[in-house]
Amino acid sequence: MSARSVMGGLVLLLSLPVAQAEEQTLGFERVVEKILGHYPSLEVARLQVQRSREEIARVESQLGWEMASDGGVSHDVSVFGTPTDRADVNLSLERQLESGHRVGVSGNYTYEDSAFTVNPEFPNPSHSTQLDLNYRIPLKQGEDNPAYTESLAGAAAGVEAERAAAQALRNDIANQALDLFYAKALSEARLNSAREALNNARRLQEYIADRRELGLAEEKDSLQAEAQVRAQQTALEQLEMGLEQQQIALNRLMGEPWQRRYRSVVQVQSQLIEQRVEALVDQAEARYPPLQQNRARLEVTETVLHRSRDQRKDQLDLIFSVGSRTRSGDATTGSVNEQDMAGQIRFEYRESLNKQGLDAEVRQAQLDRTIAIQEIRRARDELTYGVASLVQEINAARRALDSSRRRLQSEQDKYREAMQRYRQGREQTDRLIQFDNELNDARLTVAELEVELARRLSALRILHGSFWATLDTGELR
Repeated sequence: MSARSVMGGLVLLLSLPVAQAEEQTLGFERVVEKILGHYPSLEVARLQVQRSREEIARVESQLGWEMASDGGVSHDVSVFGTPTDRADVNLSLERQLESGHRVGVSGNYTYEDSAFTVNPEFPNPSHSTQLDLNYRIPLKQGEDNPAYTESLAGAAAGVEAERAAAQALRNDIANQALDLFYAKALSEARLNSAREALNNARRLQEYIADRRELGLAEEKDSLQAEAQVRAQQTALEQLEMGLEQQQIALNRLMGEPWQRRYRSVVQVQSQLIEQRVEALVDQAEARYPPLQQNRARLEVTETVLHRSRDQRKDQLDLIFSVGSRTRSGDATTGSVNEQDMAGQIRFEYRESLNKQGLDAEVRQAQLDRTIAIQEIRRARDELTYGVASLVQEINAARRALDSSRRRLQSEQDKYREAMQRYRQGREQTDRLIQFDNELNDARLTVAELEVELARRLSALRILHGSFWATLDTGELR
């Protein structure tokens, strides 16, 4: 068996799975959906968003009720020097209001039994209860409760920052898929052009073979046609090899079987290119992840700055309290059961004499705010120039595509006219092959420009943010 036969059999065996594999058509959007569904990092980003959302619930819990209690028994000597057994229980409920005020209820029960009483009118053993309603109003630090409101705003901004980070990751994945998908689409376009060129070369070879039988063609014509067929066959095989590698790489990203085949579908039309650059930039700003991230960071720094400024203030609180007091028990003079009302108004003042740490925290927040503003400006410039550059490239590609299509029409007309002359014996074979190569080149140029135009349109849609409107990529909120 000859080496050529062995190689031919090997090629046939290797091509069987390809031929048997199911072929389908896939557009870029569907490819991105498959990749994102198989990409573990995006799921991690979604979990980060969920985790940051729990911070909101943690901050909101600051307004919940807090309960405290204590109690115990003791044996000690009273201020009068008498041994005394004592048992007491304390219970309090308190919560902070959204305004920063605090309201609370406290109660106390005490049982005392002394060895003897100093005053026969005092009950012994005695039962005492206290019940108070307290209300605290911050007049300086804590007024309007910035610790709660700013923490809540910061938590919400943190959620937006994580969501923007997830969207940025999604855009990065889409841009990576963009290069792979359209590189494969470009290979398919070249492969289709090579197949058509090979078919043309074979038809020419068959035509020359028929003319040789009639004595109307020479051997050099047959040799030229054969060389053309072999050249096109070699180019076709090289393209098939490269396309195979690209297909396997994309299947791996999509989580598909390695032998799965699909034909790329590209779109060269979009409504975005009918709008002005300024309008596109305005629309994209609301969805551009780096801009969203830095806006959220700016919001976080603003909340930190407001909290830090509040903490620098002195603490001055006004406290109102009203309650009741009861005492009962048996005394030497008879049973005692006393009840009275109690109330008080007081001020509490506290000042930190060393504010160096608080001042440093304020300066840090101010620097973070300046950094965030600069990053917002940089992201906006990046978006503006990115959109403008893509729009200009798209317009240039459209003009080039229109010109190439006109050239293709001219090359087709030229080749048909040359073929008619060749059949009449008025054209040389090498000239006909030259015209055929020029036609193949024009056809390939049109196909390549269509793919490049589609790639730039997809890149613009990703940057603009409208790419995700019709895709099912899971919830990132």
